[in-house]
Amino acid sequence: MLITLPKLCIVAGYYGVGKTNLALNLAKAAADAADVAADAAAAECVQSSTVSLIDLDIINPYFRSSDYGANLLGGRVNLVSPTFAGMNIENPALTAAINGALESAGTVIVDVGGDDAGATVLARYHADIQRRLAGSSARNDSHGRSDIAVCPPGSPDFGLWYVANHRRSTQLALEDAVAEALWQLREIERVSKLAATGIVNNTHLQEETSLFTLRDGLLFARALAAAAQLPLLFSTFPRNLLAQAQVDSQLAGLLATGQLQPVERLVTTPWQEA
Repeated sequence: MLITLPKLCIVAGYYGVGKTNLALNLAKAAADAADVAADAAAAECVQSSTVSLIDLDIINPYFRSSDYGANLLGGRVNLVSPTFAGMNIENPALTAAINGALESAGTVIVDVGGDDAGATVLARYHADIQRRLAGSSARNDSHGRSDIAVCPPGSPDFGLWYVANHRRSTQLALEDAVAEALWQLREIERVSKLAATGIVNNTHLQEETSLFTLRDGLLFARALAAAAQLPLLFSTFPRNLLAQAQVDSQLAGLLATGQLQPVERLVTTPWQEA
């Protein structure tokens, strides 16, 4: 992936939209970039190129970035996650390491659990996030929501990326699917007290994805971004479709400008591993 990440990038969205796989791809891309930066930097500057992936998903035990990242990222990413004593999923211990990672100088990616329930955990770190943003361009004047911390889209300091997947919608009509996704977005903002900075279109069906799936997802994502008054940051698609996308009249241009990004499948279900 050729993505410029903000220094703190929070990945949020509804259940099953592919947040964890996206967060792992982002962490891998950030680690690759950090390796290049570390090679070129003086020793005292290397700390600023470190990458942390905070797993705040306490909602779904089957798709957690910390369960996959240790092997996939080869130790190049600082993985931080809640401690599950005796695997009691309902009562995680949120470790002090999470606070430490949020205060670090490097790039931090946060994988948040699905829906507003997952955002409740994120809200516990609101003060830490506010301290990190202190002195940046954070402000409190977005759409009249004075209780929500806001950074402008494109800020190098902070991004709350709302991940949307049209194929996970419970609504068939485009207008209804957009309304549903917008409601979910606003609930996440309300609970976390953080305003989203952009939309990531993650509409695909893994191996069953077709070019039609990608075009359909683009229509949905553009309509959602317009309704939310947020930029559509980029769209993703499975890397195995890269050759087809490169010769498609509509998708090739998006690839060339970075608006369409290939992702690897880094997360598998228990039944796929069997």
